Amino acid sequence: MTHGTSAALVIGKLRGMFARFGIPKQLVSDGGPPLTSSEFELFLKRNGVQHVLTAPYHPASNGAAENAVKTIKKVMKKATVDGVSIETALNKFLLQYHNSTHSSTQKEPAVAMFGRRLRTRLDQLRAPSTAQCVEAAQQRQVAYAGGVQREFAPGDSVLIKNYSKTGNNWKEAIVSERTGSVTYKVTDKVGQEKQNTKHVDQMIANKQKRFSWAVGVGGNSTPDAMSSPTVNRNGSEIAERSSVSQSQPGTSPSQSVTTAVSPSESAGSPSEPAASPSQPAVPPTTSTTSSTGTSTYTTPRLRQRTKRFNYKLI
Repeated sequence: MTHGTSAALVIGKLRGMFARFGIPKQLVSDGGPPLTSSEFELFLKRNGVQHVLTAPYHPASNGAAENAVKTIKKVMKKATVDGVSIETALNKFLLQYHNSTHSSTQKEPAVAMFGRRLRTRLDQLRAPSTAQCVEAAQQRQVAYAGGVQREFAPGDSVLIKNYSKTGNNWKEAIVSERTGSVTYKVTDKVGQEKQNTKHVDQMIANKQKRFSWAVGVGGNSTPDAMSSPTVNRNGSEIAERSSVSQSQPGTSPSQSVTTAVSPSESAGSPSEPAASPSQPAVPPTTSTTSSTGTSTYTTPRLRQRTKRFNYKLI
């Protein structure tokens, strides 16, 4: 920091004060050489500040400034006696002074200048304000909700909710830009390109392996979306019964052989041991249909299971 009493240094200090608090209407000073120079007078004239000079050898003419100087000198003397930094002592004093009610105006200097009190450590004892209570409640709601906040970048491929009565519930789109914390502008890829504003709750990432996306309109499934295995009550997976119709050579088109195979029947139930390698496996039920009639061959084990199944239905 440069020290001195030249007009240029005084003007520099005043520019800093004007930047913080604005340009005043009137400036009261004594008749010192830097304050009566032509450079200083030109600076005040350009900024529209009225300059008032006090009478020489009469400090009471500028009593407010002299009283402030006296108070500051007391603070500096006390800081020197206590061995505390003068700058720290002045900053603490000014913070309390700006929040103290003035005897003449009956207002705090901070309230008169900024329209509000300055926050100090004593404000921690006050009850939280309405805005603080609302902010704390919102933070608790976010913490209790959990999950992961979804975000998209421009150029990402997404599925947007389709509210029209025609078409699928979701349609493909491309993120154009982010317009807010939870809103995006997307470009529709189906048909004519059209930009819409969507909320993040109306968008999902476009993943090609989605089951609902793999199944086409009318139930046409892709090879990746074939029927999945069924889970029984015990939690183990069992395959559904598959019916295979084959035409044997030498037969007419009206004659075919249908074979029904179940994994649980070929491997045996948990209560019954599986067939050993030396014993042949139980053949499945074979039904031959022809133009003359139907012949059915049922093994005793399958016949017994059929009776149990009919008993449960009854």
